[in-house]
Amino acid sequence: MHTLYEKSTVEIGDYVSIGHNVTVHGAKIDDYALIGMGAILLDYAHVGEGAIVAAGALVLSNTVIPPYTLWAGVPAKFVKNVEPEKTNEMNRKIAHNYAMYSGWFKDEKSE
Repeated sequence: MHTLYEKSTVEIGDYVSIGHNVTVHGAKIDDYALIGMGAILLDYAHVGEGAIVAAGALVLSNTVIPPYTLWAGVPAKFVKNVEPEKTNEMNRKIAHNYAMYSGWFKDEKSE
Protein backbone atom coordinates (compact mmCIF):
# COMPACT_ATOMS: atom_id res chain seq x y z
CA MET A 1 0.00 0.00 0.00
CA HIS A 2 1.39 3.34 -1.06
CA THR A 3 0.10 6.87 -1.61
CA LEU A 4 1.22 10.17 -3.03
CA TYR A 5 1.87 12.45 -0.07
CA GLU A 6 -1.04 14.88 0.38
CA LYS A 7 -2.55 13.80 -2.95
CA SER A 8 -3.92 10.28 -3.19
CA THR A 9 -5.06 8.02 -0.37
CA VAL A 10 -5.71 4.32 0.02
CA GLU A 11 -9.25 3.45 1.12
CA ILE A 12 -10.37 -0.14 1.62
CA GLY A 13 -13.95 -1.11 2.44
CA ASP A 14 -15.41 -3.99 4.42
CA TYR A 15 -15.15 -7.64 3.34
CA VAL A 16 -12.52 -6.81 0.73
CA SER A 17 -10.11 -9.57 -0.28
CA ILE A 18 -6.68 -8.53 -1.52
CA GLY A 19 -4.51 -11.32 -2.93
CA HIS A 20 -0.81 -11.92 -2.40
CA ASN A 21 1.68 -9.47 -3.93
CA VAL A 22 -0.93 -6.83 -4.81
CA THR A 23 0.13 -3.19 -5.11
CA VAL A 24 -2.49 -0.63 -4.13
CA HIS A 25 -1.10 2.83 -4.87
CA GLY A 26 -3.49 5.61 -3.90
CA ALA A 27 -6.62 3.71 -4.92
CA LYS A 28 -10.08 3.21 -3.41
CA ILE A 29 -11.61 -0.26 -3.04
CA ASP A 30 -15.27 -0.50 -2.04
CA ASP A 31 -16.97 -3.20 0.07
CA TYR A 32 -17.00 -6.83 -1.09
CA ALA A 33 -14.43 -6.29 -3.86
CA LEU A 34 -11.83 -8.93 -4.69
CA ILE A 35 -8.35 -8.04 -5.95
CA GLY A 36 -6.52 -11.02 -7.47
CA MET A 37 -2.91 -11.97 -6.79
CA GLY A 38 -0.29 -9.70 -8.30
CA ALA A 39 -2.74 -7.05 -9.46
CA ILE A 40 -1.65 -3.41 -9.49
CA LEU A 41 -4.03 -0.50 -8.80
CA LEU A 42 -2.61 2.93 -9.56
CA ASP A 43 -3.43 6.39 -8.19
CA TYR A 44 -7.07 7.44 -8.09
CA ALA A 45 -8.33 4.09 -9.39
CA HIS A 46 -11.71 3.22 -7.87
CA VAL A 47 -12.89 -0.39 -7.61
CA GLY A 48 -16.64 -0.48 -7.06
CA GLU A 49 -18.58 -2.62 -4.61
CA GLY A 50 -18.39 -6.33 -5.37
CA ALA A 51 -16.11 -5.83 -8.37
CA ILE A 52 -13.38 -8.35 -9.18
CA VAL A 53 -9.93 -7.41 -10.49
CA ALA A 54 -8.28 -10.51 -11.97
CA ALA A 55 -4.85 -11.76 -10.97
CA GLY A 56 -2.05 -9.85 -12.69
CA ALA A 57 -4.32 -7.05 -13.90
CA LEU A 58 -3.03 -3.48 -14.18
CA VAL A 59 -5.67 -0.92 -13.24
CA LEU A 60 -4.46 2.40 -14.62
CA SER A 61 -4.69 5.74 -12.80
CA ASN A 62 -8.17 7.28 -12.72
CA THR A 63 -9.88 4.06 -13.87
CA VAL A 64 -13.35 3.62 -12.39
CA ILE A 65 -14.45 -0.01 -12.17
CA PRO A 66 -18.23 -0.18 -11.78
CA PRO A 67 -19.80 -2.32 -9.05
CA TYR A 68 -20.22 -6.04 -9.71
CA THR A 69 -18.03 -6.26 -12.78
CA LEU A 70 -14.98 -8.38 -13.62
CA TRP A 71 -11.90 -6.67 -15.07
CA ALA A 72 -8.72 -8.32 -16.36
CA GLY A 73 -5.63 -7.66 -18.46
CA VAL A 74 -2.83 -5.16 -18.91
CA PRO A 75 -4.26 -2.62 -18.89
CA ALA A 76 -7.38 -3.92 -17.13
CA LYS A 77 -10.55 -3.91 -19.21
CA PHE A 78 -14.16 -4.90 -18.59
CA VAL A 79 -14.81 -8.64 -19.05
CA LYS A 80 -18.34 -9.21 -17.74
CA ASN A 81 -20.88 -8.45 -15.04
CA VAL A 82 -20.94 -10.64 -11.92
CA GLU A 83 -23.85 -11.62 -9.67
CA PRO A 84 -24.00 -9.48 -6.51
CA GLU A 85 -25.28 -12.27 -4.24
CA LYS A 86 -22.54 -14.72 -5.24
CA THR A 87 -19.76 -12.13 -5.05
CA ASN A 88 -20.82 -10.78 -1.64
CA GLU A 89 -21.20 -14.27 -0.16
CA MET A 90 -17.81 -15.37 -1.54
CA ASN A 91 -16.03 -12.36 -0.04
CA ARG A 92 -17.79 -12.72 3.31
CA LYS A 93 -16.52 -16.31 3.47
CA ILE A 94 -12.98 -15.34 2.45
CA ALA A 95 -12.84 -12.58 5.09
CA HIS A 96 -14.22 -14.94 7.74
CA ASN A 97 -11.66 -17.61 6.85
CA TYR A 98 -8.72 -15.20 7.10
CA ALA A 99 -9.94 -14.01 10.51
CA MET A 100 -10.16 -17.66 11.59
CA TYR A 101 -6.63 -18.39 10.29
CA SER A 102 -5.20 -15.44 12.21
CA GLY A 103 -6.67 -16.90 15.39
CA TRP A 104 -4.93 -20.21 14.73
CA PHE A 105 -1.53 -18.54 14.43
CA LYS A 106 -2.13 -16.17 17.34
CA ASP A 107 -2.80 -19.14 19.61
CA GLU A 108 0.47 -20.90 18.66
CA LYS A 109 3.25 -20.52 21.21
CA SER A 110 6.79 -19.63 20.20
CA GLU A 111 9.32 -22.32 20.89
